[in-house]
Formats: sequence, structure tokens, C-alpha cells
Amino acid sequence: MKLLSSFFLGVLLFSASCTGFQKSAKSHDDNQLDFTILAMNDVYEISALGGGTVGGMARVATIRKELLKENANMFTLHAGDCLNPSLLGNLKYEGKKIKGRQMVEVMNQAGIDWMVPGNHEFDLKRHELQARINESNFNWIVANAQENLDDGQKKPFHKDLPQGDKNYFPRYTEWDVVDSDGTKIRLGIVAVTIPFDVKKYATISDPFVAVGEVLKEMGDCDVVIGLTHLNWKDDVKLANMYPQIDLIVGGHDHYNMLKKTNHANVTKADANARTVYVHRFHVDKKTHQVTISSKLKNMDTSVEFEPLTQKIVDKWEAIGKEAVKSAGIDPTKVITTLKRPLDGREIAIRDHATGLGVMIAKSMLAATEQGATCAFFNSGSVRLDDYLEGDITGTDIMRALPYGGPIFDIELEGGLLKQVLDAGKANQGKGGYLQLAKISFDDKEQRWYVDGKPLETNKKYRAVATGFLLQGREGGLEFLNKKNPGLTIFEHGDDSILADIRLALAEYMEQKN
Repeated sequence: MKLLSSFFLGVLLFSASCTGFQKSAKSHDDNQLDFTILAMNDVYEISALGGGTVGGMARVATIRKELLKENANMFTLHAGDCLNPSLLGNLKYEGKKIKGRQMVEVMNQAGIDWMVPGNHEFDLKRHELQARINESNFNWIVANAQENLDDGQKKPFHKDLPQGDKNYFPRYTEWDVVDSDGTKIRLGIVAVTIPFDVKKYATISDPFVAVGEVLKEMGDCDVVIGLTHLNWKDDVKLANMYPQIDLIVGGHDHYNMLKKTNHANVTKADANARTVYVHRFHVDKKTHQVTISSKLKNMDTSVEFEPLTQKIVDKWEAIGKEAVKSAGIDPTKVITTLKRPLDGREIAIRDHATGLGVMIAKSMLAATEQGATCAFFNSGSVRLDDYLEGDITGTDIMRALPYGGPIFDIELEGGLLKQVLDAGKANQGKGGYLQLAKISFDDKEQRWYVDGKPLETNKKYRAVATGFLLQGREGGLEFLNKKNPGLTIFEHGDDSILADIRLALAEYMEQKN
């Protein structure tokens, strides 16, 4: 709850002393106003998941329409991450990589109002991101991100308008919300994204400083919403630092949360629209209070697909299914049903061993043709940034490993294997962090173990690794390539299961079913 401003109260007193006509107009104003916020975050898949049982942007569109019927003062917010990663985004359509085009088209139809860019928006190349921004009908907002121009200047990101003008992303926005009896409040939004190693075309500044600066610039708002793509602890810190903020609509963490601070509700929904948050505001100008009811809504089979949005989803699904078939995988066949979710979130799989990472590594080892005793691959191969759960189809395999590519039996000297494992460990937090099978590290002994035995530097080992790693293309692991005298790579036929890591994973999952 928050006191309304003295300035706003002064406006009310002034209005009450004006002409008779104005008094008559205000006589029906009950000084109560309700409005609604629909919020989502980290939505990479336009389709429903789990065999159609959870999520789906067409379900989001249905909820939005229902809320609009309930209250015309309803605004839909997206807390970042939608353009990447996804299976569809890595495919070509009409001669170009799709790179989030499918998501923008669906979001336009579903009716998003405001979005803050997340870190994955900056996975795209500059021209790809610009194309997606230009295609969007919704508004972008961010206070701490700027574009680095070729001439050395920094400017806000922008949307190119048909007349050649540029619509720059605002650092904040505020507007009047008015209900049917004439009650009016001022609503403001400030948005920030997470600082990280982005492409050279972007600079991300300190979000806490940026919010502080914006709040000083904003007018006297009755309600302030923070639209953020930050980690959970930083969202709570932000809410505690700035009591002007009533609600934080957050992203980045991928699972639903609600924390009530002294001044605000801090919330996140589940990734891929498995859930959305519905925030109902009640502003009472007589008691000078703002009350928020934040309810998590499950996006399951109880919510129907909105037809127009689903039509666009169906178009892009058909494009994706053809790509899955071309990789030799049945897109709709249920390969297995998972008893527990497998974690493929980037924040997890690039930091430690996860269920999905270990399963992929085990599937590589199971595919060996040369008697390998261990396997490893770079976690950056996994582009899911989500959980796999429930019924797993060929499409899910492709979602997890959209780049695919061959895996190889190799033989390498123990000293080289140790160098590889040490480099992978040093890559913690990056795509070069290695997921392992039959390899472990003893923290107490500070020693690697292979197949349950201490690694010996003068011994030769058989392993399975990805073709990507064996080309020396991973940061910190450039030495791992066919020119290295300590490495032997065994070739395999095109019809081998080693020809594509996705085939190995699908077969392993099916055998374990």
C-alpha cells in the first residue's frame, strides 16, 4: 500500500472549487479505481508444451481477452526473453534465419503492450534484432540499455518508422488511467535488464543506478511498476531500495515467485507461459492507499486457445515439424515420459551438472563404437533454457539441441584429458562448461576421476565428444582439435547414430523408457 501524493490531492481540492458544471461532472466520481496487469516472462516457445497440456501464447491471448472484458483498464507486460533461444529461431524460412520472427508475429496478435528486452534478445545479431523490433506492434522500454553506434556514440535502441524516423525506446513511461465514473490516476513503468556480456553493439549499465535516475525524472505517479529482467535477489533489492515501486513484474529466473516486501509485490511467472501473473490494483483516493492482489494463473487445458493467435502458431509449428523430420526424427512420437523434469536452463546447465546435461552425456557414451569409457560436451550446445518434462517427443529433442551435429569416438592422452577437463571447469558460467558422463572431480583431493578411477596423465583414454569441441571452436578449449598430437579421432559412417547427437539422445531415451 502507498499514500497518494499531496500534489494529486491538491488537484482534487482545486477541482472541487471550480464551476458548477465541473462539480456536476465530478459528483459521480467515487474516488475508487481498479486496473489490471497481465504479466509473463521468458517465453521462448509459441506452442503449448507437454503434448499441448501447458503453456502456449494462444492461451495467453485468451486470458487477455477475458481480463479485458472484466476491466477495460488492462495492460499486458512481458518481462523479457522471447527472441532466442528456440528450435524455430534457428531454422531458415523464406531464405533467412527466423531468429524470433515467429514470436513477434504471435505477440503482435496476442496483444502485448510493453516489453523490456532480456539478455537473450541480444543473442541476435544487430540487424536481426533491429528487424524484429521493426516488426513488433508492441512497445519496448528499458532504462539501462543503449546501442553502440559505429561512430562511437551511444543511443537508445529504436524502432524504424515507415517515414524514415526513429522511435527510440523510452527509459520510462507514464500515463493517466481513467475509469467510467471519471476517477483518474497516474500510472508509471520503469524497466531495466540484467548486465551481462552482450554483443559489441550494446551497453548495459547498472540497473539500480538507472532506476534511481528515472524515478527522479518521473512525474508524480500514483502507482509505479518495475518491469525487470533481473535475477530474483536483485529484484528484491530493487524493491527495498525504492519504496516508490508498488509492483515488480520480473523475469530471468524461469519459475514462479512471489515475495511481499514492505512496499511492493515482487513476482515472476513460470517460463514459456506455463503460468502468468494477474495483478489487480485497487486505488482508493479517499484513504490514499494502493492495494494489489497478485494471483498466479495456470495455463493448462482449462484455458482454451484463442483462434486467431493459434492460427499463427499452427503455421510456424508446421514449419518446425518439417525441420525435425529432415533430421530423421519423428516430431510427434512420444519417445519417453519423464518422471521428473530435466533442467536445461542456461543459468543451471552452464554452472553445474544437471539432469538434462548428464542424460545427453550418457547418451553419447551409450552410442560409442570404439569402447569409450567416458563422454563430455559443451553445455552451450543445449539451447533450451527451460525444463524438459512429461511426454518427450522428437520436437522436444530438437528444442534441446537445435544445432545438432555429429559426435565422435576419440582417444586422447591422460594429460590432454586433464587439460580439457580443467578448461571446462574454468568455463563455469559459460557455454564452454562441460557436462560429463563417467567423469567426476573430487573437491577434497582436487583430482579428476574417470570411470571411478583416478585420472592418470600417462594413460590413454577412449571417450566420446562433440564435433563442435573437436574443431577447437569453444572458448578456452581451442587446443582440442585434430592437429593436437595427443588426440585421435575415429571416423564413422553417415548412417551411424554418432552422425547426430540428437539421434543418440532420442535412442537412449527410448531404450530407458
